[in-house]
Amino acid sequence: MKDIFSFFKDSIFNPKKFFKKIKKEQSMNKALSYFVLLTLIALLFSTFRYLDNLNVFFGFLSKEVGLTLFDIQIPVTWFTFLVFHLSLVFLTVIFSFARFYFVHVFVYLFNNKAQYKDTYKALSYSVGPAYAGIPFFIAGVVFLAISRDLGFVIAAILMFLIYTFFEIYAFYIRSKALAEVQNIGFWKSFFSIYVLSNLLMGFLTLVLMFLLISIAIIFI
Repeated sequence: MKDIFSFFKDSIFNPKKFFKKIKKEQSMNKALSYFVLLTLIALLFSTFRYLDNLNVFFGFLSKEVGLTLFDIQIPVTWFTFLVFHLSLVFLTVIFSFARFYFVHVFVYLFNNKAQYKDTYKALSYSVGPAYAGIPFFIAGVVFLAISRDLGFVIAAILMFLIYTFFEIYAFYIRSKALAEVQNIGFWKSFFSIYVLSNLLMGFLTLVLMFLLISIAIIFI
């Protein structure tokens, strides 16, 4: 737990020390544990974004409170909330393996000695700044939900600005961490993460949709 907190703190306040720590890590097991734990905590905040009524924050007081999923209203209990939350965590972690692999495809083009475990390690450990901004986003939403008075609006805007700062900072930390670990340039790392891999995922998604539609047409 101490190592996890240390990685999280250094990724935000001491990036140079953070990058050195990542390079020393030999296995992706600790990185995976770190990613799972931070995702478990961060998505606890994000899950509230799917809830329709702020009474949920105060003990599920209203029977009318519901969770909207694919336009389906689901009554919220502690059990359904926990299942929904853990499902999000599970899907996020599973998706990370594929998402990071798409990034690694292009990292390998820039450095043919690059290993997937190092890509996963760098991207997992660098989620800290992005996750750190989520509570501020939720706080902004709460302020606006409570009141539209000037004071609450200003407080919400401040929260959203802090959230935006963390998101932008996360772009740098993630790109720099991958560049340091895989010995590629910063911009090669940036484009691998945010441009090239997204284009590849988009292309594969279109291919999959085309195949599914074709199959549906054939059998219908």
